[in-house]
Amino acid sequence: MPRRSVGGPAAPGIDKSAVVAQEEGDAGVESSIDSSAILADESLLVDSTLSLPVWDAHVVSATADAGLNLPLDLDGMTWPQLHETYFLQDDPFVGIFDTGWEATDQDDTAYRSPFTALARQDPMAALTKEADDLVHCATTAASQDTVTDVWKKRLSTTDARLRTLLYPGPVHVTANEQIQSTLDATIALYLRHFNCLWPMFRNGTLSDGNLHPILYLVMISIGSMYGPNLQKHFGTLLHKRLRRLLTASLFDLEGPDSDLIWLAHARLLTQVQGLYFGQKKAFSYAQHLGAILIAHARRLNLFEGSVMGSDDLLGGRFQTATTHGRWKEAELQRRLAFGILRADVYTSVLLNTRPLMSFEEVNLTLPMSDGLWHNADNLTPRDQAIAARVETQHTSQAPFSDLLRILLDRDEPKVPVGAVGTELCLFGLQMPVWRFAHDAQQFERLTGGRWARRESGHQGVGYSNDLRGHSLHDSSSSHSQIRESMSRHDRRQIVPGPGFLERAKRRMTDLSSDRERIEAALEAWHAGFHATLRSPDFAQHRTSLGSSILLWNLSHLQLHAPLQRLHDVSYRLADAERADIVSIHSARAWAVTDDAVVATERALSICDIIENELQQPPEQHSHFSFIAFAALHHAAVVLWVTSEVGGESCSGAILPDSTYGHKLQVRDTRGLLEACARLFRDLSPLGGASFGNAAERLSTSPFPPIPRPP
Repeated sequence: MPRRSVGGPAAPGIDKSAVVAQEEGDAGVESSIDSSAILADESLLVDSTLSLPVWDAHVVSATADAGLNLPLDLDGMTWPQLHETYFLQDDPFVGIFDTGWEATDQDDTAYRSPFTALARQDPMAALTKEADDLVHCATTAASQDTVTDVWKKRLSTTDARLRTLLYPGPVHVTANEQIQSTLDATIALYLRHFNCLWPMFRNGTLSDGNLHPILYLVMISIGSMYGPNLQKHFGTLLHKRLRRLLTASLFDLEGPDSDLIWLAHARLLTQVQGLYFGQKKAFSYAQHLGAILIAHARRLNLFEGSVMGSDDLLGGRFQTATTHGRWKEAELQRRLAFGILRADVYTSVLLNTRPLMSFEEVNLTLPMSDGLWHNADNLTPRDQAIAARVETQHTSQAPFSDLLRILLDRDEPKVPVGAVGTELCLFGLQMPVWRFAHDAQQFERLTGGRWARRESGHQGVGYSNDLRGHSLHDSSSSHSQIRESMSRHDRRQIVPGPGFLERAKRRMTDLSSDRERIEAALEAWHAGFHATLRSPDFAQHRTSLGSSILLWNLSHLQLHAPLQRLHDVSYRLADAERADIVSIHSARAWAVTDDAVVATERALSICDIIENELQQPPEQHSHFSFIAFAALHHAAVVLWVTSEVGGESCSGAILPDSTYGHKLQVRDTRGLLEACARLFRDLSPLGGASFGNAAERLSTSPFPPIPRPP
């Protein structure tokens, strides 16, 4: 089954700027970090090596029926906070590995007494101490002139210790012969599984000699998540210590002449790692790290078009070593900038929060193709220059901000952007989408009616979700019922409500026009998407195109479903007395509208696209980005609501050959949500567990009735 991946470009050299010196205390490396800069009170972050806290008896019994052993006394908390509380509490790899082993004479000869003795007695404690020591050494070694010698000596020690723990007893000697370096093997896991969806770093350029020590440890913590369970736990320990370091105040590092590209990479990878692998407090840290990272990037001026662009390629000097090096550095920074944009969108679409940056501040041209960046064909610098020029001739070299302005203008002809630009342009549309998605009732408040497109036939146009061919054909015949239902309504469907007679009836023409522009832009994007699918190199871009079509469906889901309220209802099921009456009323009213029909159709498409891709041969199917998890999580709650209380038109919105659609038609809520939970597990056993558990809980939970007034 496919695994999700994230990567980033290798820094050309180690930045030896002063790192905040940290004195190692009982709590590890964070003892000297400015506590005011830490995201949250660390006393609230349950140590994964400890047992779960004991909650009050009455709270435990109140949640037992829902299959939860966690408290529901959480008034005022949003659904992401509830998800963290319910499903992201423990290190999932604690206690599921064998910690018994017998030491050999070869074990850790350099540090035989303290470490080997501790490892014999408690391998978990040995791993924890190793993670603490390693992060502490990274923060101090990087600021010294002898960083290379000191750091490499420390890594050699760590490598021997990890081999001792991962390959204990009689297997240890054989394993040492097969794996010369556990750390090198871990970096290889990072490149194989995590760098393919975040191709910022060039393959073959990652080593402890050309990466900042902290950035190197971030990559080690990610690669460890693909190793044995004991190594996964080591990766989790590193991640927790590194994220607290990277959310701390590092102003001492950020001098006016400091090259802190490595720090931006480290923060970006740490942000997405927590989301990908379902780490404890992942949502909170993702938001906090995202804010710090974007401020950091603006300070580095990463989003401006000052880096080397197509004009340099056309000058004929690309074959020189100096110019080739400048191009690699410029492309690395360009990919970092767009990586920050992607991570911001990932967090935004998952948590239904406003993106922290807009496409309007990204004045960079699009990155080159991944194949050219990785030099998959082993081209000489001169041949790379020729290939790069060919790419620039087939895709627009306008700044990214201008590409989005063109896409949002209904009267402008669209420009070719290639597979890379197709995906990124949809990411850029998320700020305009959020403007209308986060407040589904703005038109009702201002105009007294729901928004509906002037040309109802254009709304809800569906497409086949088969990615196996070179084009996705129109399947509009399956949606005739949707169009006929919509055509019976005028542009503003009157929705009576409290105080309706006193409400001023405004036209809000400009607001309606802006909403129309979003729909038109999504349609224009989809037309360009089909053109990209017909390109001869379609298979090389299957992963990014698969992510793109999921985000397109998710964008429509956001625009047509009140996701915040639907999740709020679903996460408070165990305590009916604390359910939000307004949210329950709103969800029930929404479930019988035309918007619910469109959202249901998009939710079914998301499920079918993921399932179809998973059924492809491993060498052909796409890798799944975090968009797949976010889209499926939102699709699951939409299908739960429409299966439970949706109108008849919702159960009629069935895509051809859709297993999920047929389950919805017969109102098989349990089978529908269990199928969604299986999809999460099939996407990846590493990070989908929390979302799969949430879907499984919904499978046996009826939609709550309207609470009786006290």
